[in-house]
Amino acid sequence: AKMIFAALMVVLGGVDSADVVLSSQSIPFQTGRLIWQDQQQQARFDWEFEIRRASQSLAGSTMAYHADLDEADAQGRLVLNDPVMILFGDNLWADTQTGRVRWAGRVRGYFKNSPWRFVAAEMDGTNRQYVARDIVFTSCDRPVPDYHVHASSGTIWPGERLSLRH
Repeated sequence: AKMIFAALMVVLGGVDSADVVLSSQSIPFQTGRLIWQDQQQQARFDWEFEIRRASQSLAGSTMAYHADLDEADAQGRLVLNDPVMILFGDNLWADTQTGRVRWAGRVRGYFKNSPWRFVAAEMDGTNRQYVARDIVFTSCDRPVPDYHVHASSGTIWPGERLSLRH
C-alpha cells in the first residue's frame, strides 16, 4: 500500500483533469476524472479509479490525496490486491510517508496461497503487519465455512501467520 500511495506524489504536477494520467515512472492512474487544486495541494480521483504499481493494485470509487499532509483517503468498493492477499473494504486512509494504512468499517481479506480468510471491523498497520479489531477468521475452504474463530483483536503478518486474542 505504501508504494501505491507514494506513487501519487510523483504524478501530481498541476494536472487539471484527464481520463488517464501517467507518471514519469510509468505508473498508470486510470480514473473517470482527476481534479487537481494546486493552491490547496490536493488531488481528487472520482468515478472509479485504479492504481497499479509493480505487483500491487488499488481500485475503488473515489480517492483524495493531500500533499501537504502526505495523506490519502480512498472510499467505495475498494480492492487492494498484493502478492500475498486481497483486501476488500469501503474506507481506507494512508500515510504516504510511513506506509501506514487504516481500514475503517468492515474489511474482508483472503490469503492467496491458503484457504485463510477473515472479516474485521477495522485494521491498522502496514503491508508487513496489520492489527485488526473484532475479527472472524476461518481456514475452511467452503463458501460457507463449517467453522470459524471470533476474537476481539488479532495481528496479521500477511503470508506468514496470525495471532488472535479474545
